[in-house]
Amino acid sequence: MNDIKSKVSQSNQFNSIFGQIWNYTNFIARLLPIGLTKDLFSDEIVNFVSPLTANTGVRNYCFNKFQPINFHRFFTMQLLAIMVPRLIYYGYAMQLTAKLKAKKNDENYTRPIKERVIRNNNKAEIIPYSSSMIIANIISGICSIIIEMVFLYLLFKILDIQHDFSTNMSFFDKLKPPSEYYCTINDNELGDIQDRNPLGGRSARFTIPRSYEKRFVFTYLSVMTIVSIVFLVLDLITISLKEFTRKNRSALNNVLRPTG
Repeated sequence: MNDIKSKVSQSNQFNSIFGQIWNYTNFIARLLPIGLTKDLFSDEIVNFVSPLTANTGVRNYCFNKFQPINFHRFFTMQLLAIMVPRLIYYGYAMQLTAKLKAKKNDENYTRPIKERVIRNNNKAEIIPYSSSMIIANIISGICSIIIEMVFLYLLFKILDIQHDFSTNMSFFDKLKPPSEYYCTINDNELGDIQDRNPLGGRSARFTIPRSYEKRFVFTYLSVMTIVSIVFLVLDLITISLKEFTRKNRSALNNVLRPTG
């Protein structure tokens, strides 16, 4: 936990206030709950039972139809995917900052270097920066937003499968898994399991354990995804406005600067 807090604090120097909140939101408010979901989803296949058949192959096949992916792995992949663009940006920003600091201390380097004031460990610190860092920040933020939206859409499609593509339910209603699932194996699916239909044309009724507990997890992590998107958008707006204001102020100073 201390290592995580250290990395978050180190990367916060390159973010606006909204980007800093986004960092803490993902590392603390999402990473820890996702870790707790491992036990919740680890025994699903064991409790996925039907009184109609004891055929393990049929149970596994129906479970794969009901849930194409383990949700613990799904949410873990989501968190890793949205962090990749940001980590690439942080690495680039740290490397560029180190280079600019070296150039600033080089007496033979005469080109002006832009600087800004940040807070590092509750202390004011002046660090060099360049416009390419702003561009990299914007690109990484856009990539993370797109990834969040893609995973939210995939979650909706998976839950849609569990509710038999019901059109009468809202997204948040579908966040509660059904307490039972009826699996029907069609003749065109027989090639995936065996030569004859093991269900004989009937539907196997499977019970789904802890549906309300899963609804709480799905709702919480879906809301956190939406919150993440909001803070990423606010971060992009903030850094874009700051850069736009800085360039306008610089252009105005050049116009007003006396010549000769």
